[in-house]
Amino acid sequence: MFLSLILICLLWAGLHFYVISRLLSIPVSRVLEHYSIDGLSHVLEIVGAYWMGAFFPLFSSFLVFDLCTGFGLWLHPQ
Repeated sequence: MFLSLILICLLWAGLHFYVISRLLSIPVSRVLEHYSIDGLSHVLEIVGAYWMGAFFPLFSSFLVFDLCTGFGLWLHPQ
């Protein structure tokens, strides 16, 4: 049971890593900037930066808490 939860979490993290790395390889905002669509390119950069800025701390915090509680096996919610 515990091993399958770890495997699922690793798969989920791997999928996020793959999607994020693929998204970062697409220079969407730079292409828009090249064609003088600066407003949209800056919005895309800001949204992407905020998403990554929120995603990583949330993911790492949830992972730490899940590891400390044994993914809910040791400490059940009240």
